[in-house]
Amino acid sequence: GGRPQAEYRLRDGFGGDVARLRLTSDEEGVIRFHFVDRGGARERPATWEQLARPLEGLDLTWIDLSLSFLWWPGAEEAGADRAAGRDTVLINLPVPGGPEGPRPMLRLWVDPETGLFVRAESRDARGTVTRQLNVKTLRHLADETWAIQDIDVVSFPARTRTRLFVESFEVTESEPEP
Repeated sequence: GGRPQAEYRLRDGFGGDVARLRLTSDEEGVIRFHFVDRGGARERPATWEQLARPLEGLDLTWIDLSLSFLWWPGAEEAGADRAAGRDTVLINLPVPGGPEGPRPMLRLWVDPETGLFVRAESRDARGTVTRQLNVKTLRHLADETWAIQDIDVVSFPARTRTRLFVESFEVTESEPEP
């Protein structure tokens, strides 16, 4: 089989590509992020700042859409709680690349039965919640592949709310490794 890869496309109301992000994994399992031009012929590496910046007209980032925080190193179990009507395990993930000492982190509420997260909160270095993602609907795509179909995002302190519903998914086979 090939190495894992994914592509995310934002489309306008007429179905035209507005933006595309491709994720690929190298031999060591390191995830690489690249923006793809409208024709699909050229790619350019995406920086952390670009991935963390809200998308135009949305209160979502590429990190939110791609769920790339699920690959961040340094995860630590932080107890148990209830979320979305389920018993969950709390997982703390430090934001990569920050300074030593207190730094921003992400807290996940993970359903131990499915292994899927049902809620996530971004917290600043002081521990104040800055964003909250609540999974409303998951969709089973293939074998062990699941995707979030419906997610609610709230930003603090303004309490702005964005609801994302994914209309369609396409699962394709990755290119075989040479």
